[in-house]
Amino acid sequence: MSAPIRRRGYTISVKHSLQIGAVFVSCLALSSSAMASGSLVGIWHGRIHFDMSKLPSLKNPRQNSARLAGLRKLEQYSLTLTLKGDHSYTLLTSGGPKGGPQVNGKWTVLGSSLSLQQMAQGQERGYPLVYTIDRSEKSFSVTKDQSGISTTVTFYK
Repeated sequence: MSAPIRRRGYTISVKHSLQIGAVFVSCLALSSSAMASGSLVGIWHGRIHFDMSKLPSLKNPRQNSARLAGLRKLEQYSLTLTLKGDHSYTLLTSGGPKGGPQVNGKWTVLGSSLSLQQMAQGQERGYPLVYTIDRSEKSFSVTKDQSGISTTVTFYK
């Protein structure tokens, strides 16, 4: 145990100073999250991009061609994400053969991360999708790698 520090009539232990530091860092993180949250409210337009450079080819050329064509069609989808001030969101997909369903949920910001949690009938569905907010706060994106395909979804204001 280290000795307390005495300054101007106050005695501060190392433990106490660490607690004060933790409170300060928490307040700083919350205030930066609050600033980011306010600037994120609004309508965002998004696109999907697939990096297929590491995608293994299928043995059947027709199946391989159909798979690539399907992924290219998905890249044509247009996404519209509305982040609302009450921390709810709506995601609409258009541009596909049938369009897409409307997805609703809640959103949160912690530092440079934007988390979208899908909701259905008041219950969380699946895991939240966590996007990285660009420093300019004019875009945010997420990249997932699965089965040789790297999928990036990016939203712009």
